[in-house]
Amino acid sequence: MRLFRAVLVPLDGSAFAEQALPLAAEVARRSSAILQLARVHVPIMTYGAGLEVAALDPSLDRQVQEGEEAYLKALQKRLSTEENLPVSGTLLTGGIAPAIGEQVRATGADLVILTTHARGPVARFWLGSVADRLVRTLDVPLLLVPPQPEGAGPREIRRILVPLDRSPLAESVLAVARGFGRPFSASYLLYHAIEPPLPIVDPMGVMAQMPDPAVVEGMRAVAMRYLEGVATRLRDQGEEIATLVTEEPVAARGILDQAAAEHADVIAIATHGAGGVSRMLLGSVADKVIRGSSVPVLVYRPA
Repeated sequence: MRLFRAVLVPLDGSAFAEQALPLAAEVARRSSAILQLARVHVPIMTYGAGLEVAALDPSLDRQVQEGEEAYLKALQKRLSTEENLPVSGTLLTGGIAPAIGEQVRATGADLVILTTHARGPVARFWLGSVADRLVRTLDVPLLLVPPQPEGAGPREIRRILVPLDRSPLAESVLAVARGFGRPFSASYLLYHAIEPPLPIVDPMGVMAQMPDPAVVEGMRAVAMRYLEGVATRLRDQGEEIATLVTEEPVAARGILDQAAAEHADVIAIATHGAGGVSRMLLGSVADKVIRGSSVPVLVYRPA
């Protein structure tokens, strides 16, 4: 476990994207990290006289680039003054998600923070394309921040919910969650959702035998022993840990419900970052949590 050294915030020039900045600045300040601002320039293509395909308009493209560079410089200056921390600003080129990924590798950024969950075209841009691609390609943690009320300050991180399913993949987020929570002196809630057995229906479909309560209690006991084993190791390292097991047919729903009920400020979850069939079979829990959460979600895809 270690604190973050460089926090990268992708921006697109909108007030929506800038909503990630208060929390990003707070994380950077508490971690003694540099705050990196990045914007990806998309070349300006136009249809000239007699052209059937779009072509680069060098003059207009340069004008737009200069405006984007001025935006980053102004924001960099304001944040470094107001937040009293080191801030850099870089205008990138190329595909949006690949350019951000290359910037992470080039600068050594070890946390990326961006806003998600808007409605309309912005949602399709940030969540459906850029954030979705970053979740599946970056091997550094990604903090996805839902829109904040106008004028809201940085969110205080007091409690972090960590869903575990007894797999090494799920446990891989623990070190990341602790590195994120340590500067805030946060506590942690380790959560496991057990899927209750389905009723057994006879071949004629007339009668259904309900699951034996002893079986369900046995599942609960096994899950709690597992969580307490993990919790004991972390408590021995000075962390404040609570554990919780509930019955939940849909794990993602249980995670979201318990985050609300337990007043979690962040959900920290691991994902394999796969697409296609693998995403449907194994990534659906993280996917649903990211899309349904009203609190920031710290996502980690182990290399």
